[in-house]
Amino acid sequence: MLRKFHFKCVLMFFLLGLCCYVSRSWAGQDVDFEVTVDSKQVEVGQALQLNVTLHGVQSAEPLRLPPIDGFESRYLGPETQVQFINGQQTSQITFMYSLAALKVGQFTIPSLELTFNGQTFHSDPISVDVVKMSTPAAGNNGQGVAGSSLSERLFLVMGTPKREGYLNEKIPLTIKFLNNGVSLQEIRYPEFSHEGFLVDPWQEPKRYEQVIDGVRYGVAEFKTNIYPTRVGELSLGPAQEVVNVVFQDQKKSNRSADPFDRFFGDSVFDSVFNNYDVRSMQLASTDLKMNVRALPDEGKPNDFSGAIGQFDFDVQVSPPTVKVGDPLTVRLQISGEGNLNNVQLPTINDSQNFKTYEPQTKEENGRIVSEQVYIPKNDKISEIPALTFSYFDVVKGAYATITKGPFPIKVEPLSEAEALKVVGAQLPVPTTAVFEQKETLGQDIRFIKEHPGRWRKVAEPIFANVFFVLGAILYLIIWTALLVTHFIQRRLKLDVKLARRLQAPRYARSGLQQAKLHMQKGEQKDFYDTLFKTLQNYFSHRLHVSTGAITVDLIKQQGQARAIKEDVFEGLRSVFNDCEMVRFASTQTDREKMQKSLQQTQEIIDHFERRWR
Repeated sequence: MLRKFHFKCVLMFFLLGLCCYVSRSWAGQDVDFEVTVDSKQVEVGQALQLNVTLHGVQSAEPLRLPPIDGFESRYLGPETQVQFINGQQTSQITFMYSLAALKVGQFTIPSLELTFNGQTFHSDPISVDVVKMSTPAAGNNGQGVAGSSLSERLFLVMGTPKREGYLNEKIPLTIKFLNNGVSLQEIRYPEFSHEGFLVDPWQEPKRYEQVIDGVRYGVAEFKTNIYPTRVGELSLGPAQEVVNVVFQDQKKSNRSADPFDRFFGDSVFDSVFNNYDVRSMQLASTDLKMNVRALPDEGKPNDFSGAIGQFDFDVQVSPPTVKVGDPLTVRLQISGEGNLNNVQLPTINDSQNFKTYEPQTKEENGRIVSEQVYIPKNDKISEIPALTFSYFDVVKGAYATITKGPFPIKVEPLSEAEALKVVGAQLPVPTTAVFEQKETLGQDIRFIKEHPGRWRKVAEPIFANVFFVLGAILYLIIWTALLVTHFIQRRLKLDVKLARRLQAPRYARSGLQQAKLHMQKGEQKDFYDTLFKTLQNYFSHRLHVSTGAITVDLIKQQGQARAIKEDVFEGLRSVFNDCEMVRFASTQTDREKMQKSLQQTQEIIDHFERRWR
């Protein structure tokens, strides 16, 4: 009985000491809150990194940053560290944010507030100086940098040569995209509101440089034409365009200037994958007010068909001398500047003197050309009647009419040999009768043979040869395969997101094979490090984001729309936790646990490949 009592006392004191030891080791890990930046001075167009760190915590929800004047923020992802020192565990989680500098000035990152487990933490405000670019952009030729913000270095200008016009008048519209040293990923055609206007397709954009107020800009000029369809004061624009601005990480861009270090070191890969951050930026110009007037009724010609602008009218008749029944061509041409969309060219219909055909009209190089065939019916015709073209002159504000002709022609009668006769007729026949055609039998008629003659075998056609057919089929298969391969390679070059998504399974297979080799060798740390990087690279290519931004929450957010099961995300979180415990906390594990982690990772990737098509 006494022995049992002594045993219980010893067990109780042992458990009490163990609790005190654990509580002392955990109590020494107080929760602390810290906010830092990697640089307190940054140039416009570059980005700095803001770190929000919670000491004594292994997991927490990321902090939502408030709007910060002068910057645009983006969440990059978390970073967790766990260590055991002298039997005590220390841990921290850091939330990383990228702050892109938008304009010059001294700005303050305000005090940030974070609530964790009922405790509220506040950080100190941080002052950051945003300065102009240190060197002019390429192509500035020493002209300096424009403005103190991105909006002054990157903007749209929309303009027309006139603010007053007439209904259906052709008015040129120009939208200029000006850029002073801002790195862009691509430029698209701008869009603009044009209610009350018809718009022509965009012309091929022009690229050139222009100096404005002593600053050199790169210009992309887009041109089109607009046509007012309503009378009154109309609003045009504003022109809008979404551009992808490339922000550079200032800290990484200032690394070693040694060319061998840049070429052989990590900085080469950093400059490709980590130094740059692409962000969308909305640009907008000012809108334009335009007063549109109706065409006047006073002085409107009867043959006016809707031509508005300034035009020239030309008529040519050829040949000048013909015989009765022979065709002659009347060629009309209208050239100039203006709206010719609804223009009707003057024509001559069938009459007592002429037989006419439908005109053939085409538009080329900003002019309209029409050709019509006329056939004179008798030799009494001496001219082609005059032709007129009426239009509204937008400069003079009045109607104008151009008259061409009449055009003298000579119609000769048919000779006696060419006279028209009706076979069997006793009386003279008018010239509109049918030509008599005398047929003379020649010697080219082959008579029917009484005997077939000597028979001989004709060679077999090549297309009936089986080798020719097989060769043609093989050629068609090879040509089709090459064509499909060309289109696939072209698609992958143009669609980077698709190319990365197709590469994701290959990265996963390679990483899992390497992790399996580490497991067979018993290399625990290398095994979990490879497993973590495999998942990171796989989802980075699958989601088309940087590897540093990969988190379980991001994967879950993107995967819920694909009907991914909840237990898959929990398994993924478990694998990430196992990797972090071994990589950062030096936790020991066994081969069975490693085999389970490897199998679980394979099942997660297989599940995503089946569901995420």
